[in-house]
Amino acid sequence: MLAIGTDPIAVTLAATVGQQPHFPGTIHDDNSARQFGYRGALVPGIFLTAQLCALVVPAWGIDWLTRGTIGSRSRRPVYDSQDITIRASAVRDEGNGLAVDFEIADPDGNIAATGNATLPARAPTPPDPAAFPVIPIAEAPPPIAPGSFRPGDRFGTRPEPITPAVHAESLAYFRQTWPDYAAKGLVHPTHLQRFANRHAIESYHLSTPPIFVSGQAQHFAAVRVGDVLTTSGVITAVYERKGNHYYESEHVVISNGQTVAAHIRRTSIYAARRQGA
Repeated sequence: MLAIGTDPIAVTLAATVGQQPHFPGTIHDDNSARQFGYRGALVPGIFLTAQLCALVVPAWGIDWLTRGTIGSRSRRPVYDSQDITIRASAVRDEGNGLAVDFEIADPDGNIAATGNATLPARAPTPPDPAAFPVIPIAEAPPPIAPGSFRPGDRFGTRPEPITPAVHAESLAYFRQTWPDYAAKGLVHPTHLQRFANRHAIESYHLSTPPIFVSGQAQHFAAVRVGDVLTTSGVITAVYERKGNHYYESEHVVISNGQTVAAHIRRTSIYAARRQGA
């Protein structure tokens, strides 16, 4: 249990890609991943973030779901069925709230990802939903060549009701077992990140499967079964590095058309260098 003054903890678990209908042809598919120099399917970064949440939520509960933060950054691939070890630092009281740092190590002890979570002492002021236009995903998403994105390009959305079936699927896929998720119909925060990312990907026809680099989320309100979610997202920066094309983006997840539930910042590779290119 994460608490002030406790020693660091470590948890080992098997990281798996799992089954999702949109995974074939993505970096989470063996054949596709090998085209980009990986030896097999990559475990989604959002799955790893969910495992960090699984350590935080039992300690900080509903307070964290309504005002906490979670962040992670990939440093090397995590492959399907690998055992990973998550190490959490001792919890720090930073005066304005609590904080904990994470490392995720692969079976060889290499650091595959780092992360952090905070519980601010006071709830931050959420963004004004009016500042984030909600636009539909185009029926025929426009193609984007490497280097074509520009700051200010926006992502679309489509309303998603959180049905009991959607809720149960996300808890099962992300292995979230905190009792209040089921008992109180609380949607776990990683689902909000997955939702925003999925809409970003569906908004454009990309030349290669996208790859998660890093993400940081600030929560403002709990989401429950029965709520209807939409997103609003925009590209804030673009650049190229070693043949890979990146964008940085900003997203809000809006509940029932009026409440900002989360603000998310992401860095993604949207056009990856193919092996041998």
